[in-house]
Amino acid sequence: MGAVTHLCPFDVLSDALESLGLQTRLFCQSELASPWCLAFPASQLAHFHYIERGGAWVRLYDSHATVALAAGDVLVLPHGKPYQIADTPKRAPIPFSKVIPPSPRGCSVVHAGEGAPATSMLCGAFSMQHASAHPLLSLLPETLLLRPSDSSEAAWVEATLRQLAAEVRRQQAGHELVVSRLTDVLFVQVLRAWLSQSPAPECNWLGALHDSHIGKALALMHENAANDWTIQDLADRVGLSRSPFAARFVRLVGESPMAYLTKLRMRKAAGMLRSQPVSMMDVALASGYQSEAAFSKAFRRQFGVPPGRYRRAV
Repeated sequence: MGAVTHLCPFDVLSDALESLGLQTRLFCQSELASPWCLAFPASQLAHFHYIERGGAWVRLYDSHATVALAAGDVLVLPHGKPYQIADTPKRAPIPFSKVIPPSPRGCSVVHAGEGAPATSMLCGAFSMQHASAHPLLSLLPETLLLRPSDSSEAAWVEATLRQLAAEVRRQQAGHELVVSRLTDVLFVQVLRAWLSQSPAPECNWLGALHDSHIGKALALMHENAANDWTIQDLADRVGLSRSPFAARFVRLVGESPMAYLTKLRMRKAAGMLRSQPVSMMDVALASGYQSEAAFSKAFRRQFGVPPGRYRRAV
């Protein structure tokens, strides 16, 4: 078994996020005058709103919580729960689709309300094909609010959002590609900013990343998922005996090392099937399987469909 370079915790995070099947979209850049209100039903999307100028109030229907937003703030709602965003906390809801009709050309500049616009806002969404299998997303809070003064990472998020707003307004050649790439970057920046502000709890995937032994094991698996790892191999590499290593891994990560490795391999395989014109045997080998049959069985167990059907559907 060859030497493996250890990854730092955020490299592990980057590798994990890369297999999410992330898709991003901007709905609109809105110029809003009172009275205004946009209501969003429950969905499979994680929405975000950036207040470029003015202010807004977000009300969550499930918990009845309210969040005040000011210029420079960005709010992410990670779990697709119903909510509204408006000029006052108790404004009567108006469905988003009635205020801002879907645009076949992607993000557009829209106007709502009466009189001179008091609030300028950027609205968009993230979707993840394999969100349910990801160890991080379930840890995100109901709302994730970043203010530019919170940290240097939050300031970087605001800088990216300002670039996004400028691209939408200018509509220059190639702006759709620029907007798409910036929105992808925004997703990672938001998570990084949140992580920089949140203490790492001991008993979950984030805590495991910072553990001197289990974090190293996660790095080994993420960098070389196709390697024929055993629990004994991993324990030896991180300086623990087999049983204490396995118990510590389960306590921090929530599942056994081999169960985690299998899910990691399947997420990587799904990413290859979505984006690379390679043979099924190449995908199997890159996922740590020596036969297509064994790989297909593991893939179907994870995603409910065989890999060939998955590739055709994508």
